[in-house]
Amino acid sequence: MSYATERGGFWYDTDVSEEFYDAFQRRVLTPASDERAKQPAAVPSPSCAHVGDLGDESRAFVAWLGIKLPPKKLAAFLKKCGDKLVELCEFECAQTIFYVSALDACSRMSPDESVEALASKPALTAAGEAEGGAVELEPVAAASPKKGAERLNPDAKWALCMSALISYAMAKCEVVLSLESDAQVKFPQTLKVLRANLKSIQSSMARLLHTIAPSQHESVAWILMNGVILLYEICEPLTTLGHARQVLEFLSWGVLTMEAVVTMSSTRHLRMRVRLYASIAYAYEDLGKLQGAKNVVTHATEEVVKLRKLEMNDPPIPQRVEDRLREAENDLAILTFKYNAIDISQPLIPSPADGTSSRG
Repeated sequence: MSYATERGGFWYDTDVSEEFYDAFQRRVLTPASDERAKQPAAVPSPSCAHVGDLGDESRAFVAWLGIKLPPKKLAAFLKKCGDKLVELCEFECAQTIFYVSALDACSRMSPDESVEALASKPALTAAGEAEGGAVELEPVAAASPKKGAERLNPDAKWALCMSALISYAMAKCEVVLSLESDAQVKFPQTLKVLRANLKSIQSSMARLLHTIAPSQHESVAWILMNGVILLYEICEPLTTLGHARQVLEFLSWGVLTMEAVVTMSSTRHLRMRVRLYASIAYAYEDLGKLQGAKNVVTHATEEVVKLRKLEMNDPPIPQRVEDRLREAENDLAILTFKYNAIDISQPLIPSPADGTSSRG
């Protein structure tokens, strides 16, 4: 699944001279390669990161950069360095040294925000349950932006967006490291860590929606979209592993966000929306709440009908758009048939082992 990319020069004024790239290669990447060469295993292990000379060299390098670069360029460059280390499976080094330092640089661009505040803002309410197990969601668009959002200066907005991207990257590293030792999520502590990182992603998205004025949400839609994709990538496996109850709110939050932002609610991202709708329906089904699953599919079908009507206002509908609409309609028709065929007056009985039920 590919992530969205920015349009309009988000990385403006963040390039640094070759001196810094050369120093990163010499002082960080070379020790990282040496550490990898010492491993006997054919497949790199994420847990070997941040050991030996790599951690010490990385800290020294980051301290040197802090003297040489202003906060904005420092944050962007540290983020790029961390991304490169992630490509080399050096997750712990990237997370605990480069991404944390980049987040600190962002906080210096927004004096009223501490590093902790950037990473732990409270999120909006994502989902609740109404009578009969139906999903009841509070639209994200109804949330009031922070006072003064219209006057948010470009640097403050840049720092806010960058902090969201860094929070995503940190969460992804933590998830990889957690699943390395407990891939089947059998231990409560693993689930606790995964949920904490899902909340971190959700909070970063909520801060963008709260702090940036609604009229400017389209400019950060690609960042919000990446958050939605990351939430889905973490939640979907957890649903199949029997943790539907723990991830339902995050899947619902992803749908809320996509419905609230025009760009994300278009046919371009329709496949992702339908995946989220289906995952929410499966989660309700696993919890034995078939009426909730049916209501989610009904809501999704209505949303697709609205999209088709909008496209028909400017005929003819392009073939690629028609293909997306038909694919969504077919997928939802299958789910509708499935849930109509089940006697919803007889909900599934959750399994005593994990509290979930099997899908039909």
